[in-house]
Amino acid sequence: MSRRRLPVRSLWPLLGLWLTACSLAAPPAGGAGDGWVAPWRTLQGAPDDQGRFLQLARPVAVSGWQDWIYIADAGRGMLYRYDRVADRLQRFHAMALGPGVRMAAHPAGGLYVTDPQNRRVLRLDTEGRIATEFRDFNLNQPVALADDPRGGRLLVLDGPYQQILAFNRLGRLEEVIHPRDERDQPPGNLVDLAADADRFYLLDGARREVLVVDRHGRFVGRFGRDRLKQPASLVRDPFGRIIVADAFDNRLWIFPPAGRGATARDVRVDAARITDLAVSEQWLLAADDGMSAVHIFRIEPPAREPSR
Repeated sequence: MSRRRLPVRSLWPLLGLWLTACSLAAPPAGGAGDGWVAPWRTLQGAPDDQGRFLQLARPVAVSGWQDWIYIADAGRGMLYRYDRVADRLQRFHAMALGPGVRMAAHPAGGLYVTDPQNRRVLRLDTEGRIATEFRDFNLNQPVALADDPRGGRLLVLDGPYQQILAFNRLGRLEEVIHPRDERDQPPGNLVDLAADADRFYLLDGARREVLVVDRHGRFVGRFGRDRLKQPASLVRDPFGRIIVADAFDNRLWIFPPAGRGATARDVRVDAARITDLAVSEQWLLAADDGMSAVHIFRIEPPAREPSR
């Protein structure tokens, strides 16, 4: 009796399910409470709502909110939204994407995304439609976004002008902040931004350091110059630590909150080229355009100091 051969076309759904199962396999996690980040999984694609497998091509930016992970894929010209619980990858918004695009998830469920070519920032609603356009003559080229924890504003880092623009949620510019170093000089080449209630943390790619300034842009401190080689992105985690991705050797540098006096730690990541970091609750997300993947880490709490 002859065996029936399956058509090649019918094998694609099976291949997609197999790739998804492989991507769910996570390396062993580090011990809880050791102050590191523990690998959870690597996402290279997932089924869409119809069950067809979508493969990532060149993810250059990432952001997250609750169970959603937003991925900017420059190879597909597509913003995707991944449902972490349902394991579904949805086409969210089509647009031209370059390596400099950055995103920030909106607390109400939408998404902010930079459009450097058109000198603007877009806010997309939960259906991926353009809801608000952020433009101003002070904005030349947006290179990074951050949520302002004090005023609920959107902070936009302008690369050419080396300044921070604070917009309200309606897209109106409220403030322009000019960061300065200890000699009252502008920074070298700012590429990323994070914020807490009192300070801004600015990643300077030229000086290979993190510059810390107050809410008025005045110098507070700096760190990382003796460790960073090719810093690509930084984020602030829920414990106040600053995490910097170094593209030179794909390390994650974890710097303690300012004033604590603890030692910085580094984690070597199995990646090809990390281009962007994001934090969503207890998860650290890393876009890797060299491996066509998004790496997901669980953020471990800081190790407890021994009681005296």
